[in-house]
Amino acid sequence: MAISADNLCPTMAQLTEASGVITSPFYPRRYPNNQNCNWQITAKKGNRVKLEIAESMDVSECGSKCVCDYIEVENGFDTDGAASGKKCVCPTEAIALSGNGSLSSPNYPMSNYPASRTCTWNITGTAGKRLKFSFTDFALGSCSSACSSPFCTYVEVYDGNSESSPLLERFCYNTAQEDKVSSGNQMFVKFRSGFSLNRGFEAHYSETSDGPSPTVEKPTTPAKPPTTTAKAPTTPATVDISDVERNGAVLKLERKEFLSNGNRTSYTQIIVKQLEEEGQNIGTSTDQKYAAKDIIKDYENKVDGEPYITAEFDYDKGKESFTIGDEKYYSRSKSGSKKYLNGELDSGTNYAVFQRSFDAYRSYDSGSFIRFKTKKGFPWLTVLLVVILVVVLALALIAFVCWLVTKKKREEAPPKPDNVGMN
Repeated sequence: MAISADNLCPTMAQLTEASGVITSPFYPRRYPNNQNCNWQITAKKGNRVKLEIAESMDVSECGSKCVCDYIEVENGFDTDGAASGKKCVCPTEAIALSGNGSLSSPNYPMSNYPASRTCTWNITGTAGKRLKFSFTDFALGSCSSACSSPFCTYVEVYDGNSESSPLLERFCYNTAQEDKVSSGNQMFVKFRSGFSLNRGFEAHYSETSDGPSPTVEKPTTPAKPPTTTAKAPTTPATVDISDVERNGAVLKLERKEFLSNGNRTSYTQIIVKQLEEEGQNIGTSTDQKYAAKDIIKDYENKVDGEPYITAEFDYDKGKESFTIGDEKYYSRSKSGSKKYLNGELDSGTNYAVFQRSFDAYRSYDSGSFIRFKTKKGFPWLTVLLVVILVVVLALALIAFVCWLVTKKKREEAPPKPDNVGMN
């Protein structure tokens, strides 16, 4: 069969086989923009249709209400009827679900959910019915703080259509996963991910005539740590020349547990720039020319005069300083992270260095530039060459003197008499 636009993205494909597979256009490659693909699946009389998303769904995220890229499943062929629901990355404003179905955390079950996300669902059942919420899989990241901490991961189920409704339960990593039943035909579900990641959850919701679950008191959420306004770097400090060896420039780290945007610091980069001369105007580390997306060189492929990353490592609030040029490799603990060589610096050279702190989404704050100059190394090679030259000249001089002495002795020696034969 020839490939056509309608094969890749059908206007309305009629599917009647007992089983099959449908995909987005060009899967597993990226799908093109502005596509509207429809499949109408019909089962044999007396049977139902079961739709499973067998692979991790990766669609573009646009922020709210699942109005951009999504899969929508409708119960029946009447497009004016209530849909069974849309599946998108993480609905940040509650999307409507009806009837029976399931929902899950982002990326489930193929990979861990991302940090610091909030997803919400609003489920509505038939009038006069209640809704039952049951976990079919549950694996949230552990948290040393109380479940009320904003840095912990949890699932909340409300008896109504919003967060202002009575709370049925907040589920954390160590909470018993009991079924919850609403008192009416509406239920609101909220998932909030913290910084401890795991597989996530999958839950099933259905209409029921079971008795309602009791509500609980809402946990008191501690105030989020105060955010700080990012400050422009101050005038760069100067390290005394006598204190800096080629592998001994010590940078005092800014131990920032939280960035200026309020997010927790995830990892740190140390960025070095070789200067052409002392006092060179380099601007500040927040200038556009030092944007993270533009600094991609490392020590092993650096270009003179351009900034390069000499180290990258996980945030450690106990780490107070970092030594530039210690000739060690540094990398984050994340699988597949690049290793950076913190290579030895050139002698007698001016440098500037700064620290950049990132959160889990690569937002960052930049510290102040620190300027320093390395010592001029002792000219061992020059000294060695001079010594060799002196030795060679000395040996040549000695040889010349010996030659002169020998020559003079030969000249001063009396001539030997001729031997005359006697008869």
